[in-house]
Amino acid sequence: MKLLFIHDIDDHNIQRVISILEGKCSIKQIVLNTIDNETIITHKKERLQIIQNGKLITQNDFIYADKIIFFRWRMKQKSFIRSSLKNKYEKEFAEREWSSLLWGIFLHMEDKFKNPVWINKPHKYFNLYNKYHLLCIARDLGFKFPVWFVSNSFASLERNSKSIITKSISSDEQINNNLVFHTTKLDRIIIKQYNNKIISCPSFLQQYIKPSFEIRTYYLLGKMLTIKLETELEHIDIRDLEKKEIRVEIYKLPSLLNKLIKKFCVKEDFSYCSFDFIFANNNFYLLDVTPNGSWFFYEGINNPIISSWFAQTLIKCS
Repeated sequence: MKLLFIHDIDDHNIQRVISILEGKCSIKQIVLNTIDNETIITHKKERLQIIQNGKLITQNDFIYADKIIFFRWRMKQKSFIRSSLKNKYEKEFAEREWSSLLWGIFLHMEDKFKNPVWINKPHKYFNLYNKYHLLCIARDLGFKFPVWFVSNSFASLERNSKSIITKSISSDEQINNNLVFHTTKLDRIIIKQYNNKIISCPSFLQQYIKPSFEIRTYYLLGKMLTIKLETELEHIDIRDLEKKEIRVEIYKLPSLLNKLIKKFCVKEDFSYCSFDFIFANNNFYLLDVTPNGSWFFYEGINNPIISSWFAQTLIKCS
């Protein structure tokens, strides 16, 4: 089997999958978000050459790949290649040129050669990134949600539950290198303080429901793996806890959720997607849909249960 991975340089998830697959199949990589002097690229007529660290990628690697894994970690809007130019405006322009070129090549390869299975398809990228659009689709399909809405006004919060969760609408929560828009619980005091005020930035607002436990389901090529996440610690976002504080085990997904997830992924033509649920009041409530959802945080180095499942599914499924 021939696999071509297109991924960011700092993506620990994909690197772990590749390490599991080494020696079991043929692997080529195009590494994104590297410095410009580490990549040489030429695309002339039907001839493509990408050289990174002395390794060559050609058009044949797209034509004859069984699967192409196009995976951008955390769905950040990072440049495809980082420019080494010092001038801010020249640097930004160069990075736009790199991204435009590589983006065009990936879209062209997807359109021209139908043989590879893409995970996920480049033309779906902006749907992958738009979390709000995906949540609206999931709600229409029949997933259960805590009450949620988006707004830049707190005027309607007074009628909702005692506590409200707020989080970013975008999949990219990074504000700058030192600041992230974390999922936050707003208490009644804060809600009253901002009641009837217009906020300069819209937010995703959701009723807070304390979970008995949480689950995360990974869908890949029609197969699913679900893990159960439990902790004794109070938290708003389980990702904020240390890994040692979370108990992780394989979980059997209820058949209704199984059917809804498959229906969602088929409808959106996603070959890979992850889903975050909480269990409370004898119901599973969907919190997030993340087409490029990571898993590095939830597994140990000595027990890579999700990476191993991902790797084996790539090999076994067409």
